[in-house]
Amino acid sequence: MAILFIMDKENLTPQTAPRHRMNAAERYIASLTAKSGKITTRSKLNNIAHLLAQKTLETFDWTSLSPDDLEYIKNLLVEKEYTPNTINNYLAIMRGTAKQAWLNEQISHEQYLLIQSVKNIRGKRISAGRALEVSEIHRFYDEVTTKEPSLMHTRDMALFALLVECGMRRAEVASLSCGSIFWEEGAIKAQTKGNKERLIFLSETSMSLLRQFFKIHPFKQHPDAPLFFRMRKNDTPVNTRLNDRSINKILDRHRIAAGLKRFTPHDLRRTFATYLFDMGIDAKQVQDAMGHENVATTVKYDRRKERRTREMMQNFRYKTSNSS
Repeated sequence: MAILFIMDKENLTPQTAPRHRMNAAERYIASLTAKSGKITTRSKLNNIAHLLAQKTLETFDWTSLSPDDLEYIKNLLVEKEYTPNTINNYLAIMRGTAKQAWLNEQISHEQYLLIQSVKNIRGKRISAGRALEVSEIHRFYDEVTTKEPSLMHTRDMALFALLVECGMRRAEVASLSCGSIFWEEGAIKAQTKGNKERLIFLSETSMSLLRQFFKIHPFKQHPDAPLFFRMRKNDTPVNTRLNDRSINKILDRHRIAAGLKRFTPHDLRRTFATYLFDMGIDAKQVQDAMGHENVATTVKYDRRKERRTREMMQNFRYKTSNSS
């Protein structure tokens, strides 16, 4: 409890400072570690509150949450043609919020168990995203290298290399500082999901491009300075980190100039995993390189099956018999 000391004549009188009491939804958001997870969860909780009672997550009474509410949201999202994964994520958020209410003795144990008993929806959708072809990777590099050399283009090359050559997450790249690089080991330390750190070993190409970039890095004398920084249109560097949106814009600018099909930063991570599998690397090693907790997650990134099926169908022909 916070204490305020108020000057009363010559005496300091301690007084209790008013404190906002978080509801169950706010406590659930606070329990999450990833910033991106907090943002998307907040949006979904607001959506749930609006659908149930035309309210917000702050004004909705989460202690009134019931199994019927979960069933209602589930059926409503099915009607709206949301994917099974998205619907189940909504249900998980509602269960998590109910757990926070139960932990704080705001709902009964029986109510909590009934909410937890609501089943997920079954179903599967085609996996999102794609793996880039090797030719597309070269075209991206070529597009940047053909431009007049500049600090911005050197930065963009190193950024792309860490994403596609090392399979780094967009948020991991954004979190890097000048002191994150271990030059002798050929590795980089990144802050990753779950407020954890992982050591990522670099490919020869990414290491070379990173060295070129670091030679002209304007803030390299400061270990805490962002490795990948914002830039003004006149090529003036700003000592501020890139965010998810700015990384997307950088990739899109070069992708469009190179005439490539749309891809996301996460597609570059899928590309990295797919080509490791192509090289015959064991799934456990690929898991380590990707920084996954579970090898089952890693396997989902393998897009070789799609590529083989596409190539098979492109070469498919019915043989015709020669008539005499």
